[in-house]
Amino acid sequence: MKKINILTSMVFIILSIFIFIESSKFEQTMISDNFVGAAFFPRVMAFIMMILAAILLVATILNKNNRNKSTKEIFNKDMLIPVICIGIILIYILLLDILGFIISTICLNFALLICFRVKNEIALFTVPLLTSIIIYFVFKEMLMVPLPQGIFSL
Repeated sequence: MKKINILTSMVFIILSIFIFIESSKFEQTMISDNFVGAAFFPRVMAFIMMILAAILLVATILNKNNRNKSTKEIFNKDMLIPVICIGIILIYILLLDILGFIISTICLNFALLICFRVKNEIALFTVPLLTSIIIYFVFKEMLMVPLPQGIFSL
């Protein structure tokens, strides 16, 4: 477990640095304040993620009572749904530019609801549709953040 915690914390520290650097390339939107812009929220999240990863790293190194768990104990059947959800999100990221924000986000929300075994048919169809349209409206129209148009960019 100690090796996994160290590896995980290092991966998240590197990911935080990557997000911080990439967010500096975001264009300023119509918000006139130089402090709050498109890069503000990703940088705050990256900073928080880096702090939490550093805490995990220090706690793991200082903890002498870590017993080594086998990979069978760590990767059991309870981890199947989170791993599937990560795969769904990775597919969403790959399809975002191709299909566009609205279609990809509807598919993502639908797939996640299926993954979490939601049985209500009304919720299965209305939640993905409504959340995608609301998020699109807030980011595209109100905050003027450019979102991928995908197949609608003809």
